[in-house]
Amino acid sequence: MGRDYVDVAMVTVAVILEISVDSKKVVPKSGFWLWIFGSMILTAFYKTIFTTEVILPYKRTPLWRHIYDLEEHGFQFFLPLTPDKPLFYELYSNGTPLNNFLAFEFGSDIYELALYEGDFPRLLGYAKVANAFVAGDHENGWKSRDDVKPIWRELHYKRPTHLYSNLSRCEDKLAFVDKKGYVKDIIPFLNDNKDGVVFMEGADPDFLLQQHGIQINSSPRKNFVLDRVKFLMVSGIYKRWEEWFRRIRPNKLFPYYANWTRPTVEALEKLDFRSKFVTTLRIWGICCGFCVAVGIIELMYEQCHYLKKVVTYASRIMTENG
Repeated sequence: MGRDYVDVAMVTVAVILEISVDSKKVVPKSGFWLWIFGSMILTAFYKTIFTTEVILPYKRTPLWRHIYDLEEHGFQFFLPLTPDKPLFYELYSNGTPLNNFLAFEFGSDIYELALYEGDFPRLLGYAKVANAFVAGDHENGWKSRDDVKPIWRELHYKRPTHLYSNLSRCEDKLAFVDKKGYVKDIIPFLNDNKDGVVFMEGADPDFLLQQHGIQINSSPRKNFVLDRVKFLMVSGIYKRWEEWFRRIRPNKLFPYYANWTRPTVEALEKLDFRSKFVTTLRIWGICCGFCVAVGIIELMYEQCHYLKKVVTYASRIMTENG
């Protein structure tokens, strides 16, 4: 009867740890945990290595919804300098700090947003972030104080190594702000690393949102230009042109100056093979600790029971001799 309980316990542990076991076989009690340890090496770690094609990467979602959520949590923002200004690149290369916020790619747009005086909640949040940006612009002196430290730092597209080395410091709260289309091109470049650092695109596409269009004046007769524009847009030719020019003339961002065109680190190299094995070892350690604790309790119980027998036997002898 007792043997059945042991078999049931062993099968239960084997099912939880995903270990193959035949309940009809007899395993000595002394080798129970050794058997589990050996089974983990032969099954858990084995399956993790040879079934990597079915291991899905952990899906990450940003913890923020808007950029003003980051500002409230004390984030520091990296902003790209205007790339077509040789003076800015020279100052950046020399390590000279640029305290003029207008030196950045969209500095003027930030200043315009800081002037917002409406009552729309989201735009008020954007205006709050814009005012936090310009508050550190001590050179222009508009809405700035000497005791306020800038929440932004500068980066330049021509120095791609500075991007990853700064943003990969997970202990700091850092973010990179750029145009939405540029960020989509930069994210794959940043995620092409062996350190396991994952970069995510923000979930707030409306910050500094601008829409561009083509204005064509109406005419009483048939408008040839309007008809051709409609044809280009509906037929998809314009989209193909955009894709073609994006391929032959890519934006000169960090990947361009790093001569990066596609990921060099394979997806298989980014998988964490130790996660399941370490978790299984942790469970095994907890079970061993529990087993040791139960063994100590049983040993103490046996010692107490033995001491009780000795005391009872001694008292009986004293009673008989008395």
